[in-house]
Amino acid sequence: METHLAEQLARQGVHVGAGERRSWRNSLPALARDLSDAGLEQVEVLLEHRLPLTSKRTDAILAGVHPRTGKHSYVVVELKQWSQANLWEDNDALVEVDGARYLSSHPSTQVAGYVQYLRDFARAFEYTPDELQGVAYLHNATDFGVSDLLASRELAQALSSRERAAASSSSTCSRSSPRTPRGQVPRTGSCVPRPHPRSNS
Repeated sequence: METHLAEQLARQGVHVGAGERRSWRNSLPALARDLSDAGLEQVEVLLEHRLPLTSKRTDAILAGVHPRTGKHSYVVVELKQWSQANLWEDNDALVEVDGARYLSSHPSTQVAGYVQYLRDFARAFEYTPDELQGVAYLHNATDFGVSDLLASRELAQALSSRERAAASSSSTCSRSSPRTPRGQVPRTGSCVPRPHPRSNS
């Protein structure tokens, strides 16, 4: 998959460095495993989707249907390999990551920006903005390791740690896909697999 992704991006004129390949290698199997644990192996996943008219790309977008309403449902996923992170000087917007040289944006804020951009740009969400949600998934982190980032209830709604993934995957399929309309993966947002059209044969 790593090679295929790099080739696809190269056709778009995007050079993929060793660091990005390493991120795919570490994060994508974790996402696939948690989707499988939640019974969502058949949910469609768009990787490295470029935001229109920008150079920014989302890590993943899950595409399915809402299990209660049956309507289209999409979850933008921002994958982070962080194991420990703290707010910088009590600033909700900036995060100090253990072992990193520079400050980072709060991952919930980052993914919220992607979601809002797509809602504003895509006419498909003009009248149904809630069909698109987002989550930052810190698949190497425990709740304790990122407790600072979970302090804000609003920001915590769009953030999930490894512990939260484990807790949700032990639930029944009907609860883990999705658990809430806020779109948390691995709780797993508002997506269940799309039904395939039946053959006439």
